[in-house]
Amino acid sequence: MAINRRIFQRYNIKIPCDLNLMDGKSCHGYVKNISLDGLFMQTYDHILFKDTDKSIAVSKQGVIRLRQFDDDFNEPIVLRCRIIHITSHGIGLSANFFELSRDDLNILEKIIHRH
Repeated sequence: MAINRRIFQRYNIKIPCDLNLMDGKSCHGYVKNISLDGLFMQTYDHILFKDTDKSIAVSKQGVIRLRQFDDDFNEPIVLRCRIIHITSHGIGLSANFFELSRDDLNILEKIIHRH
């Protein structure tokens, strides 16, 4: 039996996003789920997962931009993040939500509750 080590509840959502790493690599996709620990980004940039100079690696740091544009969310929410897990279809990221402004936290909360 698998042990669930998650502390915080995950919420399934779909928010378009861009990941930009400090080493200059980037990819596009969407946030598939989110919790207070971080998020999982689904991406179709499969070149990132192959052993090439464009590939990404666990522990790389960067920023993720959540970019869902509607009446409440017309500016991207930007979070510092670190890659903690890589699968064949996405990237698990730890993110520091505590650095967000109160306004950005309120917007993110509205988005989560809408999904």
